[in-house]
Amino acid sequence: MPGIQEHIQKLNKRIDDYRDWNNAFNNYFFNKKNEDEEVFLYITEEKINEIGKENNLGSLKDFLSTVLLNKDERAEFYDVLYRRYIGGTNDTVLKRDPSIFCFATCLINKNLYEYIPCAFLNYLVLSIYIVSTAQTNNISALGRYLNRELKKMMKKENGDYHCLEALFEELHSIYPSFLNYALTDQRYVGLLKYQLVLSDRQIDSLKRSLYRNRFEFDDDLSYTEKVFKIFDYVDDEIKDLLHTSLNSIPHQKRIDDIISHFDPEEYEADENVESRRTVGTFVHALYFNPDPELEDECCRLVLLTDVCSLPIQCNDFEICPELYDRIRGYNPNHVKVNKSDQIKLEDYKLSGDKVLIRPLKNDGIVFFKKYSDSYYIETRNQCTGETYVAVSNRQLRTWNGWIEKHSNENPEEIPSDIILPVLGEGWHLFVCSNGFDAPYYKETLGIDEKSKTQINKRQILQKGGIVPNNKKNVYLANALPYFEFPVKIDRDKLKVSINIDNKNVAEGKSYHLFIKDENKLIIDIKDNAFVSGYSHEFDLLIEYNSDLFASCCSSSFYICGQDVKYPEKLFKYDKWGQVVDEGSETDGLICGNIVAGAEHCYLRGVAANWGNLGLVDKNDLSSFYFINLLAACCFMNEGRPITTQILKKCIRYAATRTNIDYLSDGCFVSRLRNLLVNSGYICPSYGKQTLYQAIPPTFVKIPAPVNVEKKQGATYWYMLCGCYTQHFMADLISYCENEKRNLTIRQKGQSGKSASSAYSLLPPVLLLDSNFDPEDFNNETGNHCICNSGDLSMEILSKLPSIIDYSNTLKRFDGIMNISLLDEDGNNFPRIRTSIAEGYKRTKWIEDAEGYMYSPIRDFAWMELYCKYKQNAPMLLYSTTGEVCIPDNIHLPYLLQRVMFLMNVGQPQYKKVFICNNKFTHDEFYSPMKIYNIGTNTDRLCKIISLLTGAGCTEDNKQILKVQSHLKYSIQLWKRKEKFSKKNKFILTLKYVGKKDYEAIATFYSTYIYRDGKYQKVIGTPNCIFSTLITHQYGTWDKLGVNFIDNEFLEELPSVEDYDMEEIEIK
Repeated sequence: MPGIQEHIQKLNKRIDDYRDWNNAFNNYFFNKKNEDEEVFLYITEEKINEIGKENNLGSLKDFLSTVLLNKDERAEFYDVLYRRYIGGTNDTVLKRDPSIFCFATCLINKNLYEYIPCAFLNYLVLSIYIVSTAQTNNISALGRYLNRELKKMMKKENGDYHCLEALFEELHSIYPSFLNYALTDQRYVGLLKYQLVLSDRQIDSLKRSLYRNRFEFDDDLSYTEKVFKIFDYVDDEIKDLLHTSLNSIPHQKRIDDIISHFDPEEYEADENVESRRTVGTFVHALYFNPDPELEDECCRLVLLTDVCSLPIQCNDFEICPELYDRIRGYNPNHVKVNKSDQIKLEDYKLSGDKVLIRPLKNDGIVFFKKYSDSYYIETRNQCTGETYVAVSNRQLRTWNGWIEKHSNENPEEIPSDIILPVLGEGWHLFVCSNGFDAPYYKETLGIDEKSKTQINKRQILQKGGIVPNNKKNVYLANALPYFEFPVKIDRDKLKVSINIDNKNVAEGKSYHLFIKDENKLIIDIKDNAFVSGYSHEFDLLIEYNSDLFASCCSSSFYICGQDVKYPEKLFKYDKWGQVVDEGSETDGLICGNIVAGAEHCYLRGVAANWGNLGLVDKNDLSSFYFINLLAACCFMNEGRPITTQILKKCIRYAATRTNIDYLSDGCFVSRLRNLLVNSGYICPSYGKQTLYQAIPPTFVKIPAPVNVEKKQGATYWYMLCGCYTQHFMADLISYCENEKRNLTIRQKGQSGKSASSAYSLLPPVLLLDSNFDPEDFNNETGNHCICNSGDLSMEILSKLPSIIDYSNTLKRFDGIMNISLLDEDGNNFPRIRTSIAEGYKRTKWIEDAEGYMYSPIRDFAWMELYCKYKQNAPMLLYSTTGEVCIPDNIHLPYLLQRVMFLMNVGQPQYKKVFICNNKFTHDEFYSPMKIYNIGTNTDRLCKIISLLTGAGCTEDNKQILKVQSHLKYSIQLWKRKEKFSKKNKFILTLKYVGKKDYEAIATFYSTYIYRDGKYQKVIGTPNCIFSTLITHQYGTWDKLGVNFIDNEFLEELPSVEDYDMEEIEIK
């Protein structure tokens, strides 16, 4: 009896240990933190020991003694376990073959899972541990190794592992975040191998290479392009993995996920980082400068690089950093070589102790693909649209032979006298309107010549998509990945099948397909399909079959709706716009859309009438797409701020999704980022990491305009500020319909071609009249919106300092500067100097004419204003109608920008402005301006002028100018359509409204006045002559001071068909 009792005790102890080990692994792999991430059962001896120690279970040795049941022990073990947790008996195990993994399938039992979740997990861990100890990657050898090791470990074990597939499938059914991919046709071993795609050590090695070499990736890059970029800078083991991944979807998914979600700022904050070097690539680009003051230059060859974050001055090369913007993945700041950004068509290489930038290889045939009207950038990829091709003399025969096979048109050669100043001697330049049907360059990849394989570029590529809250393989339902084809998509040749949660869904009912840029397939899930943050399985199959291209693409991931959690604490700012610590006693803190301790500002009516008003169309909310997406990204981040990388990804995805050509605007991301901050959608914190919070939706009272006040008797309306999700919008629309409240939008003003395309991603302003009750809205819908009942713009403005206050904060640095500074062009003092450092370590200083340095506060906009203030530079134009014009190159402190946004009830208009008798900005043709209408309340205008200039709104203040619009004349800017031509690049025309003929025509060098039926040349600049005609309508030419040049006439008017035209506003 004692022997039997002792045996039963040991058996029960073994079952307890089995349960505890199983639960420990279950908690490790499938915890709440990994809830929506793809889970890999990667395990090693070290990890088993660590888990055992944390759970007081012992080591690997104890784990193996628990699970390695000999054939004779299995029936009794299962019988006791079954009776303990389920009751009764079950002899199923006795009928199974002698494989340990077939025994494990007996543990697939939902009743048992109540006590031991996923009760067979120990045996999957065992199998993966054994395979991880193998010294081979050969699949057949791995199978033999597993078989051999099992036989060594247990008596009478046959080593069969075919039942593993059933265990993997059951695990996937319990935890969908575990994907039962196999890497090979031999599924049993392939399933195990997939868990070991990347070891922890390999992941660390890859991340270390990404950080150490400062790699940066644009969302527009394909996976293959990313691999080519990093291949030469990783160790041989990672090279092998990258090479394998090009033909293995599981490898590709795993590695691309690491690359796409790698954040160097987070890595630097969490790791003991090593010294870094900079590696990158140089590419040539044809740059067509849009500046009318560079009339002589039709085009110039410039050098671009994908090195963006670090300023470099080395070996005659100068690279200025850019944190936000890219031109197709490249730094928009041209590389300067020997102080000039105009280069020759030759290879450039920069090699130093901590920098290596190499040229993109070419063999005398260089393809320039169009990315905007201004940039055609060198590429080795297939070019499907308008393309310029530079061909050296030695490759002309090769080019002619290749073009016969791969182009449906005869490329036009640009005249040699035009391209000689651009490319230099020995080159020809051709233009092809429709691109080519194949890439000229065949890419290969491998560690050595024997292992090199050719890369297939003609495939459907999955790109983009927004992953909320750092989840893995989970995308927002309204921000799915898009799919890029190598050819123009023919809808009739396309077949798409989608399963959600293993159920096939129909196009039109559950989703829509859109084609953007002719070759991007967008999948649009209907808005009401997913209303929570829970995840749903999403399986996609794309089939395409045409004469030009045939392929299929499958993808599996998860999708979720929007789940909102507002941040508990918002960043707080002092009067300088600096984030202050929590609990600070500083007066006048600004937090979101609330000003602490603000005096109640009376809401005065504004004389200006609002234009562009309309009602919200609930069936078309596309103009709110981006702000809804941004709100979801921020509010689904568990209340934490988002990083710059997430913000940039969100912006670029939304631009692609809404068909905005952000690649054509070299300042797109930074402009939109500034607009978001300046308009009170998000608030930033600058430190070791730049972080952003979305400001929760806030109803802000604004003065009602006169036309509304007279009509309705209302003194105020509500303006919705901050970020808001789709579901908030739906609640607001529904509430207004039920309560019969008008939900009005103020459309964005017509800003013309001078506005950045970033402007178009912002939503229109939402307005509600004074009958709207924010508190009742909160109660009825369950939202938690804030309401500000004062004049928020004046509350903020009353707290802001002036430029005089700023000058008093500057402290002269009298020590020895141990900081390396970038060189500065020109001698216009005071000026700003920038240190040669990266990210938050970069500092800026103010330098005066004597060479003294002054250390300023962080907001660099104040530095720029101070320099302009000391230089007596122009700040603004104003009119009696409440219009304020600020030069586009003046960046106001962001809290002042918030004020201007609120007063203007939306974004400013961006216009090109012709200033008569312009001594203000010294521009001959036009001055780019931001135009606000802040109303006729003189308190507003005087306070803004005082803040910017330190002086009053008087004629003595040379930094301001009082103007009025001129409506009797119209000015047009003509821009030549043809890239390479001897016609004038820009033309300015003046016409009296209602007349047929132009009063005057000007190129950059010559101005002509219409007299006696001809256009005769006059002495004077375009601004001087046009201004005279506009402001002096009567008098002789002599009295007007106009001097004609004898016998010099414009031979013929330029053809309007050769030019694009844009209206210029006259002040």
